[in-house]
Amino acid sequence: MKQPRVSKRERKLHLSYELPHRIHSSLLYPISAPNGSTLIIYGHDRGLKALWRGGRRRCETPRASAPRTNGTQHTDVILIDDSDDEGHADEPVEDQFEKEEEELDPDCPYPSAIQDLDIRLDRSVLHVAAPPLQTSALTPAILKKVAVVAITSSDGSVRLLQIPLSPPSDEQKGQTLQDVSDSKIVLHPSGGIISDLSAKYLPIDNQPLTAPKRQQEDVEGHLLVAAASRALSIWSISVTADNLFVEDQRPTHKVQLANSLCKISFHPSTRSAQLLVGDRLGAARIYDPYAFRTPQKRPDSSGSATEPNPNLGDPGIWIMTYHTTFALPKDGSLPAALTRRKRLLDAKWVLGGKGILALLEDSQWGVWDVSGTSRPARLVEAFAIDGFLTSPSANEPVEPVRPKRGSSKLAPMTPNTRKSKSEQFYSGDSKSKLSEAVAKGGISVATNHPRSGQSDESVILWHNSDVYTIPSMQSFWQRSTTSGGIGSLYAPGISHVTELDPMHEIISSISLFATKSSSAGIGAMNTQRDLLVSTEYHIIVLQQLRAQTTARSLFQAAERPASRDQQMLDAGALDLAGMDRVLDGMAAGGGPARKVGFAT
Repeated sequence: MKQPRVSKRERKLHLSYELPHRIHSSLLYPISAPNGSTLIIYGHDRGLKALWRGGRRRCETPRASAPRTNGTQHTDVILIDDSDDEGHADEPVEDQFEKEEEELDPDCPYPSAIQDLDIRLDRSVLHVAAPPLQTSALTPAILKKVAVVAITSSDGSVRLLQIPLSPPSDEQKGQTLQDVSDSKIVLHPSGGIISDLSAKYLPIDNQPLTAPKRQQEDVEGHLLVAAASRALSIWSISVTADNLFVEDQRPTHKVQLANSLCKISFHPSTRSAQLLVGDRLGAARIYDPYAFRTPQKRPDSSGSATEPNPNLGDPGIWIMTYHTTFALPKDGSLPAALTRRKRLLDAKWVLGGKGILALLEDSQWGVWDVSGTSRPARLVEAFAIDGFLTSPSANEPVEPVRPKRGSSKLAPMTPNTRKSKSEQFYSGDSKSKLSEAVAKGGISVATNHPRSGQSDESVILWHNSDVYTIPSMQSFWQRSTTSGGIGSLYAPGISHVTELDPMHEIISSISLFATKSSSAGIGAMNTQRDLLVSTEYHIIVLQQLRAQTTARSLFQAAERPASRDQQMLDAGALDLAGMDRVLDGMAAGGGPARKVGFAT
C-alpha cells in the first residue's frame, strides 16, 4: 500500500490511502494478531485484501553464505550427515517477531502497514462479515489462530475464508494464499444478489435448547452465517479446536422475504441466535430460527415444560415487527392512499439487545425499546428516543418559484440575466437535484469491554457524507430516557465528526478500532475511538492524537516541593532576609513571579 496523505485537524490525524480499485466493504477483525497488529480486511472489484497495521515486524533471518577470503570463495565444503537430525527438518518454525514495535514519528504518530495479502477471486467482493469474538476461554483455539471471514461476491455466491492472524513473511505469501484457497468453504455457489451478510459464533453450551445438536463430541460450537436476498438463508458451520467443517452446504433455515433490500444483524448475546432484519421499505423484524410455532408437551405429563424437537426444516418464527412513521408532505397534497413509510437505511441491535437503533432516509434516528421498560404507556412502534442528525428542513424538497400573473415571460437580456440564464441552462436547479438524490447511510456498533465488567457500546451513524458518534450508548440512553425521551443533534452523547473528509465519495462502511488497553478501565466509555472509513476509492483512518504524558511531567510538581521561605511567605511570617532570598530567586529565573502580599 502506498504512503497515506496525512493531515492534522485539531487533535486528530486524517490518513487517506488512495487505492487503484473500487472498495465495496471493509472491516476490522475483532481479535488482534499475535504480534499486536490490527487486521484490516476489505473487498474490492477483483477480490479481497488483508492488511496488518502496526505491531511487531518479523525478524529478518539472513541466509548463511560461504566465507570469502581475498576475493576467493572456498568450494570445498564438508557435509556432515547426522541421522539423528533428520526428524527435525520438516518441523514448522515458530513465528519470531521483533521485541519492540516500530518507533513512531512524534509529529505524526501513526503505525504503518507491515504486511498485506492480496486474495484474487476474479470477481467483486460486495460484503465482508466476521463474527464478534473475544480472546476468552469460550473461544476455540482455531478462532484465535485464523481470521474466519464470510464474503459474498457479485455472482451471488457465499464463501467462508480462513486467513491466518499472524502476518506471513514475503517468502510465505504464496503458500499462505494456497492455504486460504484450500480451506475455503463454499456455502452458496451462485444465486441472486446478496443485500447484506452477518456472522456469529455460538458456543455449544450457550446454544438454545431447540437448536439441533451435532453428534460429534469434539464440536465446541457453531458459526452461524446469514445472507439476505429474496430469501433469508442461515448456515451452521461446526467448529472444533482445530477445524471448521459443514455437514450440508444447504442452509439450515430459509425463509422468503418481502423485499430483497434488507439489512441483517445477529443478536449480540452469546445465548441467542435471533436475527434483526431491517426492510428498506420501513420495517424492522426480529426472527428466531430456533423457535417453534407450536410447542410440544412431554408425553404423560400434564403442565410440564416443553420438550424440544429439533428439525432442520422448521422455518422458525417472526417474533416482532417495528414500523417507521409515514412520510407526509406538510401541505397534505398527497392522498392518504398514496402515503408511504419512511425508508429505513439501517438498523442495529444496541443496549445489549434491549433496543434497536434505526436510521431513516430523512436523517431521523430513533431507538425502539425491545424490553419495554422505558415507557410502558407508549405505542410499541413509537421510538423511545429519537431525533434528527441534520435539520429536517434541509431534507425537504424546495418548491419552485411561480411567476406572478401579468408578468411577461420574456425578460430583457441584460448582462446579469444572461449570466443567470446560462448557469441555469447548464447546471439546472441544484436544490431539486439534491432533494431527489437517494440518501445513503448506515450504523456501526462496537462493544466496549471495560475492566469493571459492565459492557457498553460505541456507535457510529453516517448520513450521506455526515458522520456522528455516540461514545457511550448506555449513558446516552439513561440521560435521554430520564430527561423526557426527546433527543436532538445537540443532545448529550451525540457529536458531529467534522474532521472527516470523504473526498467527495460515497461512504460504503465505517468500523471502529478497539480501545487501547490503557483506557479499558475508568473513562473508556467517554473516549472516542479511532475510525476506519471506506469510500469508493479511499481507505481513511481518523486517529485520535493522545497526549504523550511522561512520568517526569506527572511527578514534576512532587519533585519540586515548596521551599521553607515560600512556606513562610504563604503564612505571612517571612522576615526581610527571607524576602531578599525570594526576590533573588525570581530574578535568577527560579520560578514564575508571584505576588508577595503588597497592596497595589
